[in-house]
Amino acid sequence: MSSAQPSVSCYSAGEGPYVAPPPVGYPTMDASAVAQPQNRVETNSKDGLSKASCAAKCCIACENAKGLLEQVAESVKGLIQYLLELGWEAITTGISMSFDVVKEGVFGSVSVVLSSVLGLMEQTRNSFESLVKDVPELVEGFSEMASTIVSDSWNNCIDAFGYVKDQISS
Repeated sequence: MSSAQPSVSCYSAGEGPYVAPPPVGYPTMDASAVAQPQNRVETNSKDGLSKASCAAKCCIACENAKGLLEQVAESVKGLIQYLLELGWEAITTGISMSFDVVKEGVFGSVSVVLSSVLGLMEQTRNSFESLVKDVPELVEGFSEMASTIVSDSWNNCIDAFGYVKDQISS
């Protein structure tokens, strides 16, 4: 065995492995913006490895990787589909149970609901009556606030004109 190892390269210097194009229908930039590396096969071997054997090895490795990735993709797809079905079943069961509880509650306590509605109507009527009694106070407070704002704004304006006048004259 010699200590010098043959140098075999399936890609030229500075290039990486082939990058697969995106799936059909996947949004991409225009073809001129996406440059894909060219597959070049070079050999500096002195022991008889040809360009064809290097290309064959690369091709076999790529096909094996592709097959493995396809199997992984199918497994992941199946797992996601199973989990979605399981989640959907859990959601529909939960909603069904919620409707059953609501149905039992509605039919079981109609008298409680009616008395609650009547109590709420009475409280609303009382609140509305007290609000109507407070309307004159609210109108008076609002008009006082508005007049204070207008008079303060007028005084600020007069003060500002006086200041400008003093600055111009000095």
